[in-house]
Amino acid sequence: MKRRVVISFAFGVGLLGCGVDRQSSRLEYDSAVNVALDGEIAQGSVITDTDAPAGMRYEVVEQLRYAIGQLNGEGGGLDLIHADITLGTPTRLGSNTYRVPYAAKVLVSWPREQRVPARYQLLLPAHGDGAGRQAFFNAFNIQTNLRTCLADDAHDIGVSSFWYYYRPYGRRCPVQTAGSDQVARTVMSLTPSGQNSTGKAPEYDKVWEDGKLVVTGVFSKFEAGGTTTADVGIAGFTSAYNSLVTRFGAPVTTSLPAGQGPSAVNNDIRLTFASPKGPVDAALFLVDTVTSAGADFRAKFEERTLTSDAVIYDGHSGLGANIAALTRMGKFAPGQYQIYLLNGCDTFAYTDDTLKLAHQAVNPDAGADKYLDVITNARPAEFNYMTTAAMSLINALATPGPTYRQILAKFDGSQRASVGGEQDNNWPAPF
Repeated sequence: MKRRVVISFAFGVGLLGCGVDRQSSRLEYDSAVNVALDGEIAQGSVITDTDAPAGMRYEVVEQLRYAIGQLNGEGGGLDLIHADITLGTPTRLGSNTYRVPYAAKVLVSWPREQRVPARYQLLLPAHGDGAGRQAFFNAFNIQTNLRTCLADDAHDIGVSSFWYYYRPYGRRCPVQTAGSDQVARTVMSLTPSGQNSTGKAPEYDKVWEDGKLVVTGVFSKFEAGGTTTADVGIAGFTSAYNSLVTRFGAPVTTSLPAGQGPSAVNNDIRLTFASPKGPVDAALFLVDTVTSAGADFRAKFEERTLTSDAVIYDGHSGLGANIAALTRMGKFAPGQYQIYLLNGCDTFAYTDDTLKLAHQAVNPDAGADKYLDVITNARPAEFNYMTTAAMSLINALATPGPTYRQILAKFDGSQRASVGGEQDNNWPAPF
């Protein structure tokens, strides 16, 4: 006898942990280059090696993960963290093999310049289990001059990262003509989302209510163990320092030894600058990776997050691991409004509700977004352009006025940045 299993849930991906109910976790959305769409899969299907609810859930997620790579190829992205999934009744296909129907609702970031199709076909692995995904990788891990199923910058590809570089509509990619035993052709309807906002700006008055601007920046190396500016992560760390000096002039105070600049050795820099609006207090940290940063960095970072108006991360997402690690650090004070810029690859797909819940915990009478705005990217972010994005935000906070859309318009357009949590901002009205 078949068991009927119908489960609705919101969930985290991989190491990112569980989300909260979508209705209490509305991301809201604004971007200079993309628009938010509601994506709905009415008749999804995945072949699994289990009929246990938790196992089926996991394998649906593993299948849908490939939609992130596919949408990246269109200039868009997918918020899989907050997906609403309903599992249907599994059908036994053989020993320990089941076909599981499901429905899903997701938030899609879509390029403004492209027509929005009413129906968009996802080409996903038919199997969600490990062996099936390995077979899918073996069959379609193709990148040649004549045909490709991978992004142009794909490297160090394995079954665990294939989904990230996956581009099924690449030149003559055989996924397009593969049989249903290998590929699930899943239709997703797309409609404009009610989460889109416009005209919102940072809460500038709240940022400056203590008379100063406090900025904390965390920069990761491109390669762990790098020691020179030949590493673009270290170069970005140096560029951020130089950009602050160019913008605000010589520091009033600095922790750098006389005659020295930022480097792999001078990797914890404290600076203050004078500005027409008031003092600018900046801390810049360089780490190999966030996941490998030790207790000393964590303690310093958490001391800064108590008072920071802007927290900026420039570096690798680590397929979400570094974003998860950073958003689980930090200590927060009641009434401290903050803007987080998570400037790594595909952070729109990796950012869960950890920061929201932490801010709401210290502001229990406020909404989850009242004291927090988060800027993420729907697509990969290049190290060479990260400082430009960071300075766009810092310049706006130092000279209040620009809306979020105007701030994000100065980011590299290919990373498809957006802001969430801004929908309740009131500036220029009082906070």
